[in-house]
Amino acid sequence: MYPSLWQILLILVIFLLLFGHKKIREFGKSLGEGLRDFRKGLEGKTDTPENQQAPTSAESSTNQPEQTPPPPTEKSE
Repeated sequence: MYPSLWQILLILVIFLLLFGHKKIREFGKSLGEGLRDFRKGLEGKTDTPENQQAPTSAESSTNQPEQTPPPPTEKSE
């Protein structure tokens, strides 16, 4: 048993009256952006600044990892 065309139209009109056209546009826009980002993620494309910037000559000449200090240790008294 599938909904008829009139039932679908009635649901859409009620949805429009409850939320308004601005909220529905925002919802559609955010849904489209989310789907676009999801597809880019599946393809391995990311828009992070780290992946977009080419390494400078100073970064490419030094291939040493960053030195981070060790985490502080707790002393028992």
